[in-house]
Amino acid sequence: EYHNRTLKLNVNTYNSAAKLFAMTKSCYYSQQDIKENAEFEVEQIRHHLYKNLKQYNHDDKKQNPNKKLNIAYLSSDCHAHTMMNYMIPIWENHNKDEFNFFIFNGSSKHDAVAESIKQIGFKMINCVNLGIPEIAKLIYDNQIDILIDLGGHTEGGATLQVASYRPARVQMCGIGYFDSTGAEFIDYFIGDEFLTAHDEIFTEKIFLLRNAFAFKPNDKMIRVKKIPRRNFTFGSLNNFMKLSDDYLSAVKSILDAIPDVKIIFRDTTPLKSRQIALIERLNTFGIKNFDVRRGENDFFKDYGEIDLILDTFPYPGGMMTALALTVTLVPSAFLAVTPTALSPSMIRPVAVVLKRTSTPASSRALFQSSTRSSKELVIRWKPPFS
Repeated sequence: EYHNRTLKLNVNTYNSAAKLFAMTKSCYYSQQDIKENAEFEVEQIRHHLYKNLKQYNHDDKKQNPNKKLNIAYLSSDCHAHTMMNYMIPIWENHNKDEFNFFIFNGSSKHDAVAESIKQIGFKMINCVNLGIPEIAKLIYDNQIDILIDLGGHTEGGATLQVASYRPARVQMCGIGYFDSTGAEFIDYFIGDEFLTAHDEIFTEKIFLLRNAFAFKPNDKMIRVKKIPRRNFTFGSLNNFMKLSDDYLSAVKSILDAIPDVKIIFRDTTPLKSRQIALIERLNTFGIKNFDVRRGENDFFKDYGEIDLILDTFPYPGGMMTALALTVTLVPSAFLAVTPTALSPSMIRPVAVVLKRTSTPASSRALFQSSTRSSKELVIRWKPPFS
């Protein structure tokens, strides 16, 4: 509502992108809602800001069937950023013998991750001090055949603004963004059978991979030492906006059915107001034995206190759940998994999958299943002692 009021006062790409990105984090909007809002916002921006925008014409380009395809990635996150944990393992396995790869980099940060990206061997082109039209021209002048936008409506939609000029003949989005862009100048969305299970909710055609996600921990993501305790501890380290009413009802069902257990909630932001709001909400639900924490940079230690992650639904975790499954070997229970879920390639055998459905199961069946499975796990649990 507040985003809509802001947009009425001032139509701009940053406000539109902020609204759409907030919707993807909220449990109160369906993917159909997000698609329709994305299409509306893109059209509004085009009408108010880009009426005279001229897209590049590729019809006059001569196609050489023997030429290597030029494939480019467009990103503002080529540094120590969550996105790179997903992208680097993909880039490291690209076939550089048959294709030419470029990265149009909008990040001004220089760190160890940025240096490791350079070592992959792609042609890195710095776009930090360039405007949107200049970046689009640079992509066009480099004769890019396929452009992959990793940003979508994040970071104020800056990368999508570049793509709106259609600097490449074929344009895709995905991996760094996980819902339809609503833009007709994006031809394909990169997905898999879980991430894009219902292609009718995407404006784009689905470019289907067997697994759309890979995850590679960086050097700081070390194995966490278990903290000694006697009581079994559940955890949810996701953005508090993902804690739907159905999810909290499932959590209450589990905690009520199992004696002497607790749950840790950790937000992704340090805002005290969100901490207070969740405590009030948990009290309203009648949930007891909880610890609500604000987001901090040292969240890794939380995994040492947690025996089982209760992942959120309908929108599951991303980075936090991937860490639980691939780094610290904390089992993760997926109470329900929707089309936005993590790819099954990220789930190790240690994960306890309680319910995996393409659409949310009925609340009663879900609660019974999750409670029963959690009980079985707690019965087999042994306290970690140092």
